[in-house]
Amino acid sequence: GVAFTGAGLGVFVSGSEATVEATVIRDTLPGGAQGRGRGMNVQLDVDTGAPATLLLRDSLIETSYEIGVYIGGSEAALEATVVRDTLPDGLGGRGWAVLAEGPSPGPFALHIRGALIETSREIGLFVYGSDAMVDGTIVRDTLPNESGSGWGVHVKPNPDADASLLLRGSLIETSREIGVLTFGAQVTVETTVVRDTEPGADGRFGDGIVVMSDLELLASAHVTTTRIEQSARAG
Repeated sequence: GVAFTGAGLGVFVSGSEATVEATVIRDTLPGGAQGRGRGMNVQLDVDTGAPATLLLRDSLIETSYEIGVYIGGSEAALEATVVRDTLPDGLGGRGWAVLAEGPSPGPFALHIRGALIETSREIGLFVYGSDAMVDGTIVRDTLPNESGSGWGVHVKPNPDADASLLLRGSLIETSREIGVLTFGAQVTVETTVVRDTEPGADGRFGDGIVVMSDLELLASAHVTTTRIEQSARAG
């Protein structure tokens, strides 16, 4: 394996193909005005618009600032990988473990299999205007931000694209306010456990799965053979 340590970005992939195996990316120091220290940043080429492709396998992304793994308009597969201890950025904002931001170049921009996502701040996995498939993965101990939100999984469209998630055979454990939230997006949950969802700092919420729509963004969820337990307010 190879160990990467740097300021601002641990590994940067733009409009290219990359395979990262048996690798540790740790203690990526925050840099720039926003105080970002992303472990991995995978994005399309800003000049040509060509997407990037990443295979991240058997690796550890640890102690990043703002985002552990960022996928922007590209495709990535995370297999048997740990993303942990994602800290807030230099402005005290988000500390998300994994962010997939679309539009997606293919049917699934992000495929996570057999991964562990833990001790991030605010959101463990955020699928934003993108499409993701998550198999056999644990998202746990999502710590709250300053307002008390520590959501395990969040799925939401962005102004450019819809969002969807297929979540199966996984465990979402010890979130604050919400375990799995779909806002205006399509989510399928199969053979999954969502448990120990605690209330926020103000004592509100504590819901295992939340399906939320507004007048323009319609959400749907198909939940089968799933166990939702020990929610502070609602399953």
